[in-house]
Amino acid sequence: MARCSGKTKAGNQCRRPAVDSSKYCSMHQPKANPGPKPEFPDWREQFGENTQALIGLAIIGVIVLWSMTKGR
Repeated sequence: MARCSGKTKAGNQCRRPAVDSSKYCSMHQPKANPGPKPEFPDWREQFGENTQALIGLAIIGVIVLWSMTKGR
């Protein structure tokens, strides 16, 4: 069985045996490329300025109401 072609932190060749049909051991086996990350649209592009303002006011209103009822 062939030796792994990977390098240790010290720069020496790995002493572990290579996995079948590969030149690296399981520790040094290259990771599979998962591909590009999906792009998500910016939420601000989905809503107009008026809708964004209303969402902001609603959030502020909820916070104010919550803080007023919390003290009871």
